[in-house]
Amino acid sequence: MLVHIKAKKGLSFKDLIDTKDIPVNKNYLGSWANIIIKAKTIDEALTVVPRGLKEKGFEIKFIDKVENFNSLVKYKETTSDFIKEANWLLKIGFRD
Repeated sequence: MLVHIKAKKGLSFKDLIDTKDIPVNKNYLGSWANIIIKAKTIDEALTVVPRGLKEKGFEIKFIDKVENFNSLVKYKETTSDFIKEANWLLKIGFRD
């Protein structure tokens, strides 16, 4: 899922992200994020992602794209590097 995220009302975006390697004197309003989620259906993903972002202080401003990873692989609509990165993300078990 490719989403444009911003801080929930009353929060500062730059306080929600790691800014150690970027200038902190800037006022960041939001960002685009690629999110990989294991879900049984797209409807389930559309329910889970906003809740997870909300827990971290973010909200979705705009959903640009929702794609089924298995379909992308099946129809060869992705690169081997993308598949390696997705598998790495799933293996490291990053869950919050």
